[in-house]
Amino acid sequence: MIELGALIGALNQGWIAEKISRKYSIAVAVCVFTVGSSLQTGAVDYPMLVVARFIGGLGIGMLSMGEWCRSYFTQGCADRSDSRTTVHQ
Repeated sequence: MIELGALIGALNQGWIAEKISRKYSIAVAVCVFTVGSSLQTGAVDYPMLVVARFIGGLGIGMLSMGEWCRSYFTQGCADRSDSRTTVHQ
């Protein structure tokens, strides 16, 4: 279930970042992952654990896509501005 959640989270990260900016979309992904992790920790039965793993996977997928985009776009910068771009992000 975590893989399915990660796939859906990664696919949705683009339009979420477009709507609320990349910085805030990563903050949303951290919140989703934290909720998923908390639910996994407190799971009392198997179905709750499966749902919690899906929610955690959403956060993982969103975070992996958000970080991949940042590093991908930073690679396209000129050499002179590359270090400034990574510091400001």
